[in-house]
Amino acid sequence: MVLAAVVSDSRCPEGVTCVWAGEASVTVSVYKDSKLVEDHTMVFSMKNEEENKQWFSKYLPEKQKNIKSISVFPYPKKDVKINPEKYYIKIGYTK
Repeated sequence: MVLAAVVSDSRCPEGVTCVWAGEASVTVSVYKDSKLVEDHTMVFSMKNEEENKQWFSKYLPEKQKNIKSISVFPYPKKDVKINPEKYYIKIGYTK
């Protein structure tokens, strides 16, 4: 899997007080044997957490299907522009 693009990032930056926590929308590309299987755009927010875990788990090996968390990094900071090449997805697993 490859993080193909960050479509939008409206997450509340660190150092700022926001009424809404915001969300990040990304496109993930899945490859098998160097061939594109699927491009999938998903939203990272509290309400989409379980849906995102289910989507990722269908492409992961059996031993990695117990997903605890999925997050987009780096997290925005006040007055700091993020280089699009620095974005990545971090998956945490339960044992």
